[in-house]
Amino acid sequence: LQTKQDAPAGAGILASFSGNAHGDLVIRKGGGVLKLPYQPGRSRPADMAFVVDGFRVARSYPEYMQKCLDTVLNPRPELQGEVKRYYFHQPNKRVMDAFVTRAGLSPETVACNVDLYGNTSAAGMLILLAEDLEAGRVRLGAGDIVLVAAVGANIHYGAQLIRL
Repeated sequence: LQTKQDAPAGAGILASFSGNAHGDLVIRKGGGVLKLPYQPGRSRPADMAFVVDGFRVARSYPEYMQKCLDTVLNPRPELQGEVKRYYFHQPNKRVMDAFVTRAGLSPETVACNVDLYGNTSAAGMLILLAEDLEAGRVRLGAGDIVLVAAVGANIHYGAQLIRL
């Protein structure tokens, strides 16, 4: 276990970003929180549900992931070439491969295991990082720079640029 005093100078989160697109990707059948709360006899619980537009979510994945990359990397252009590994939320292999190509990333730098385990949701990036730490692809205390980016049904999205 590495303690803060053992960490190399400059280790930790170098840049962080989070965003929210719920207004574009969520259908509020009964208004959700925009209207009065559920009232027995006057509305059904289902009327208050938030429904995610799955087709729009799938189409918007590259847009929000690119926004994550740009927001944490553009302010630090000197670090863009130093990112050793990328750890992304992985909805499926086809979407991942298309995004990696579209973003112009080297597939060797993008950790991927969705083809082995399926979509592990929010745990995906941490599983990938743990696998890479175990295999020695990245090392704590070595100063390796990694980028973690995720989307939650593209409603919430964010990224961190981290020096290990």
